[in-house]
Amino acid sequence: MLVPVRWLRFLAMVALLALVELSGCGGSSGNGINPPLLGKVYVSNGDTSSVMRFGAGDNGNVSPQAKFTNTVQMQRPSNLAADPLNDRLYVICRGNASIAALNSASTRSSATPGPDRLISGAATTLVSPTGIALDTGKDLLYVADGNNVLVFAPASTVNGNAAPVRTLNLGSAGFTIALDSASDRLFAAAVNAVNVYDSASTLSGAATANRVITGASTQLQSIHSIVLDSAGRLIVSNFFPENILVFANAATANGNVAPVATITGVGVPLQINLSSAGDLYVANNAFNAAVIVIGNIASANGSITPVRTLAGPNTGLDPLLGSPSAVSGIAVDSTH
Repeated sequence: MLVPVRWLRFLAMVALLALVELSGCGGSSGNGINPPLLGKVYVSNGDTSSVMRFGAGDNGNVSPQAKFTNTVQMQRPSNLAADPLNDRLYVICRGNASIAALNSASTRSSATPGPDRLISGAATTLVSPTGIALDTGKDLLYVADGNNVLVFAPASTVNGNAAPVRTLNLGSAGFTIALDSASDRLFAAAVNAVNVYDSASTLSGAATANRVITGASTQLQSIHSIVLDSAGRLIVSNFFPENILVFANAATANGNVAPVATITGVGVPLQINLSSAGDLYVANNAFNAAVIVIGNIASANGSITPVRTLAGPNTGLDPLLGSPSAVSGIAVDSTH
């Protein structure tokens, strides 16, 4: 029996709609932007001594995939560093001056809240760690602590009361750090300057910066976090005034150089981090949102509207009543 043409058209339309529906099974961000199929975002909450894991495309008042809370070994977690190659997360624990390492971070359940390793003890010389960076190729873990940057190795196995293999004394430039592993270059920020050190893996003791980005034109005033993107841009979050600055040619920038972009509308930015696609994730210390996601950093400038926001009681990131957000650390794994 021949099927009428109109029925064939109807069946084709049904099949097409079903295909479209299946293609969206990864979920929706709630604002018409489909989340990436892969990717995890880790966020720390110092008030609850917790680290939460979300999908990279999550949006709104969503529950975390997992929540790691350990008030003994991970007190007041702050800045984070993801190691996508080994599916590992490093956590600065300011409350007990230590660095926690969590293995299988992308699949770990809330039932395993404690770290697999904890770098802690007098020999570590950790006092008040604030910044963290990882060189997976050389298996080195860099930790900013006061005026120093401590280097631990091997990063993949170091544990317990282990002394750093090197200590870099940077004067006042060790509050937050970023690493260009491919070029063996360390970026370390003071309040209103970013110091650049070449041949980072060979440095020890008192270190002199090869270049310094500073001056009125830079707009650097109260730096809280720095990160490098794949195009060689240096991205800086200013705690006050609340903005994010983008500098071109991070490898050669020097002196009183102006940023190529000044991004506002970002709340009170603390740690920032990038996805492999160039989306910028911001740990927001403001009252109204815990995490905001800026679109591709390559084109962002001026006052922006976030493409996604993580906030609300279900997230576990909400501030205590009447206080700013306790969120301070954020890391992105675009692999898992």
